[in-house]
Amino acid sequence: MGAADQGGVRVPIRIVLADDHVSFRTSLRALLDCEPEMRVVAEFGDGAALVDAFREGRFRPPPDLIVMDVAMPKVGGIEATRRIAALEPGIRILAASMHDDANFVRGMIDAGAHGYALKGESLQELLRAIREVAAGGTYFSASIAGVATAGIARGAPAG
Repeated sequence: MGAADQGGVRVPIRIVLADDHVSFRTSLRALLDCEPEMRVVAEFGDGAALVDAFREGRFRPPPDLIVMDVAMPKVGGIEATRRIAALEPGIRILAASMHDDANFVRGMIDAGAHGYALKGESLQELLRAIREVAAGGTYFSASIAGVATAGIARGAPAG
């Protein structure tokens, strides 16, 4: 079934989940499975497996969006984002993390993420973030938006 274009967004939005917390992945997948315009095409528990899948060409066509945890085993979200953005320059990446530290936020932005959502937000807000980033926009949780925009304005590298 091919993706149709609806208001500039491919439908269904093909999503990959990358998070080492099984309960978060399971909950997010259950939420996304209820959204007719979204389809989870793969899940990964660590960044290394995710990067390997892209390197090996397992996604053809590539997904529209990756929801990426920042702190994962083997290869963390920042490095995984950097590597995947180099392999698939057009891919959209939304960081989803419980970490609101400026270094994590800036690290993900510098690596190529298009948004950063805190896991403590409501599920409806997370859906809004996914839709916004998949549509070509950016999204930052309200409590970290200042950190994100300050990093972008300065062009400051992470770290």
